[in-house]
Amino acid sequence: MNLQRRWEFLRKAMRRVVVYDVRDHSHVGVITFNTVAHTVAPITYIESEDSDFRQRVGPSAVPESQKCLLCGLQEAERLLSADPKGSDGVTIILITTGSGQIPQRQMDEIIRIAQHRNMKIEVVLYPLSERRGAAATSHGLETLMEATRGSLFTVMDEGVGNDSKVKMMVALMDALLAAVQQNTPPSASGTTVLVHNAAYPGGISSMSAGTFALDDSLGPNARFSVYYYDLNHVGNAIQLTAPSGQTIAAVNVQEEDGDVNMIFINLEKAEVSLILCLIKAEVSLLLCLRQSVENRADSHQELYVQITAKRNSSSGLVVRLWTSTGSRPINSSDPSSPVVVYVEVKGGVAPIMDAKVVARLQRRGTNDTGTNYEPLNLHLWDNGIGGGRDILTLPASSVWQTWTLPPLSGKPGRYLLSADVDYNSGLAVVAKSPPSRHHKLKSHYYQQGHDSWGSEQSCCGSSLPHVHTRCASPFFRHVTLGVLEVMSPVPFMDVTPPSRILDLRVEVNDTIHQITLSWTAPGDDWDVGKAYKYEAVVAPLWKEARAFQGNRLTGLPQPLSAGTLHTTNLHFPRYEELWYISVRAIDEAGNVGGLGNIAALWVPRPPTTYEITTRTQPALTTSGNYTMPSELGSGRPVGFSELQLEDVAVILGSLGGFLLVVAALVAYCYCHTSRRKKQQHEKDVEKVAASDGSSVMVKSGSLGGEDGGGGSHESLDSIVKEALESVRNGRPLSPVQS
Repeated sequence: MNLQRRWEFLRKAMRRVVVYDVRDHSHVGVITFNTVAHTVAPITYIESEDSDFRQRVGPSAVPESQKCLLCGLQEAERLLSADPKGSDGVTIILITTGSGQIPQRQMDEIIRIAQHRNMKIEVVLYPLSERRGAAATSHGLETLMEATRGSLFTVMDEGVGNDSKVKMMVALMDALLAAVQQNTPPSASGTTVLVHNAAYPGGISSMSAGTFALDDSLGPNARFSVYYYDLNHVGNAIQLTAPSGQTIAAVNVQEEDGDVNMIFINLEKAEVSLILCLIKAEVSLLLCLRQSVENRADSHQELYVQITAKRNSSSGLVVRLWTSTGSRPINSSDPSSPVVVYVEVKGGVAPIMDAKVVARLQRRGTNDTGTNYEPLNLHLWDNGIGGGRDILTLPASSVWQTWTLPPLSGKPGRYLLSADVDYNSGLAVVAKSPPSRHHKLKSHYYQQGHDSWGSEQSCCGSSLPHVHTRCASPFFRHVTLGVLEVMSPVPFMDVTPPSRILDLRVEVNDTIHQITLSWTAPGDDWDVGKAYKYEAVVAPLWKEARAFQGNRLTGLPQPLSAGTLHTTNLHFPRYEELWYISVRAIDEAGNVGGLGNIAALWVPRPPTTYEITTRTQPALTTSGNYTMPSELGSGRPVGFSELQLEDVAVILGSLGGFLLVVAALVAYCYCHTSRRKKQQHEKDVEKVAASDGSSVMVKSGSLGGEDGGGGSHESLDSIVKEALESVRNGRPLSPVQS
C-alpha cells in the first residue's frame, strides 16, 4: 500500500493518544529508531490537556523502513536514567513492523535491559502484511512479551490499489489506547474510557445512527468523535437526540482536528442544550443520547464514531477483560488447556449482574477471496454467584463472565479480542452488601454465612455476599484486550467436554416445601453448542457429592443451547437435614464435563404438621419448565440404632393406643352379649308367671317339625309339664285341660 499514507496514519495515531488519551499528571517520552535511535521528546510531565508537549509529539515526517530494536531500547534506557524521578516500573509501547528475525544476541540483550529496569513492553505490529490464505508469519517477539509480561496488538495493512483505508488509522489508535489502558488501573481517576465504538461502511449516502449513555463515573469532558478518511465524507448533519425526543443540532459546537482526521464535539459544551435523565434508583443525573451522522464515505472507506470520556473518580463502573493464557500462544488442539475469557463488571466494589457482555473475535487479515473474515460474536454468561471462574484456582470477589474458545473458522493466525458491555436494556442489577446487623433466626432456620466485600473468604467459588439488589444505571463500555495467537487448528475428533456447571442454585419454598434447582446450560464443547444429557446425584455428605457418589436423579431436563437457564422443581420430604446436590453434563461423544459447584439443600420443618422422619434416602420427584417426573432408587437399610428418641416414642404410643382400642372393643362386645342373654331369660320367666293356669294356648304352626327346631319343642314341653304339675297340686283338671 501507500508508504507515505502509512507513515501519516502513524503520526496521527500518536498525536491522538498523547493529546487526548494519556491522562494528566503522566510522564511521557517519545523515541524513534531506524538504524540509529533519536529522542523526539524527553520524558516530560504532562500537567493538563493544555500542555505544549501534547502538541509537538510525533515521529519524523520522513518515512523510514529500517529498524534496530536494540538501539531504540538502549536510547530509552538512557532517557530513563536521566529522569530524576526514577525509571523502575515503566511501560514501553513498541511500534514496529515485526518483519524479519531479530538475532538471538540482540534479543538476549533487550530482555536483560527490560528486566533490569523492570520494564513492561507492549508490542504494536504496524503495518502487518499477510499473504492470502497463508499462515501467519512469526514476528520473533514472543519471548520478549513473555519475559516482560506484555501484550500484542496488530494492525493489518489494508487498502484498495494504492489507497490505504482509514480503518488502519483507527485500528492503530485503538491499539495505542488499549496499550495505555493496560498499564493504568481501571478505576484510576482521569483514565480514558471508550464508551462506544462503531464503524459505518460507506458507499451509500445515509444517516448512521447509534445510542450511548454516560454514567455517573465519567467526567463532564466526554467527547463525541467522528473519524474520516476525507473531510468531504462527513456531511453537515451531525445530530444528538435526548430521550425526550429533542434534537440538538451540533453544527455550532463541533470542532475539527485535521491532524487526527477527526470531527468532535465536547459534550460539556453542548450540555446546556441537552435533557438529563433522572434515574430514580440512583437519584443521579446521566446523559442518555442518540446520535446520527450523515455518511458520505466512499464504498471502500468507512466512518468511525467513538465516544470517549475520562473517569472523574475511583468509584463507579469498572470493566476488566483478560484471558487464562495471558500473552502465550494458544494451542487449540489441546483440550486439557482451554482458553477462558473473563470479564469483570463492578459498580465500585459491588458486583453488577445480568449485564449484557458480548466478546468479539476478529481474525486479522483477509481470506482467500480477499475479504475480511467474519467476526465471531459470543455472549458471555453470568452464572450469578460471582460466576464462571475456576472454583479451585481463580480468586475473585465479583461477577465474572466466562467463555471458552470454540472451533475457529479461520486458519491458525491472530485474533483480536474485544468486548462490549452494557446495562442489558435495564435488566442489569447491582448487588448490595449484607447488612451489618444480623437478626436472630429461629433454630430450625438455615442460612449460609456471608463475608464482607473484598474479604479473603470471598473467592475461589464462594457465593456472592449479597442479599438485595438495585437496578443499575444505564452504561456502555468497549474494551480491547489484544491479539490471541492461535498456533494450531482444532482437531476434527471431538475430545472437548462440556464446561462445568458453576451456578447451580437451590431455592426453597417454605409454604409448599418445594425445591427449585436452576443452572446455566453448558455447551457441547465447553460453552459452545448443546450438551447431550445431564447427570445428577444427591448425597448426605459433601465429600460424596464431590466424588459424584450417592443416589442418581433421573428424568432430568433435556439440555438446551449454551447459556440458557434451566429450572427444575422437586419435592423434598426431608426436613432439618443438610443434603448436597451436584450436576454435570455429557456430550454426544461421551466426554464428561467437570464437576462444578455443589449446592446445599436444607428444608425447614413444617410448623403445623408433624412428619415421621427416618434415615432413609429421600425420594425426589421433579417437575418444571423442561422436566419429566423423576425418582431415586430404593433407600438403604435402616437399623434400630439409627431411630431417634422421638421416633421411638411415637411408634410405642401408636401401638399402645391401638391395643387400648382393641381391649375396649372386646369388653364392650362381651358386656353387650351377656346383657342380651339375661334380658331374654327374664322375659321367658315373666310369660310363665303371668299365665292363670286355666288354659294353655299353643299355635299349631309352632309345633311343626319343619319350621321349629329341637330347642323349641323342649322349651314348650317343659312349660306344659310345669303347668300340669301346678294343676295337680291344686284343683282337678277340666275336660278341656285333660
